Amino acid sequence: MKEKIIKELVKIYDHEQKKLENKSLEELNEILEQAKEDKIRLKSNPNKFFYIKSLPKPKEVKTTTSTKAGAIVFIAFVLTLLLAGALFFIIAFTNNRG
Repeated sequence: MKEKIIKELVKIYDHEQKKLENKSLEELNEILEQAKEDKIRLKSNPNKFFYIKSLPKPKEVKTTTSTKAGAIVFIAFVLTLLLAGALFFIIAFTNNRG
């Protein structure tokens, strides 16, 4: 069983055999599961083309979405339109007096 896991890690996931031979069966299973998760994460990443094997893998960043920023932008846009409209009315009334 141990040899099978080592063989899979070396051939499929590019691990070094010398480092794996000293590990216990539980550690090998953990390494195998981690390698499988990394491979799945890499396949599902749209930027997988830019990964280079010799460079470290980028950190996982959890994106958080919030409607607060969108609401602020929307309110600012509406206020800008209202202020521009008020400015045009003021200019039109001041030019129409004389």
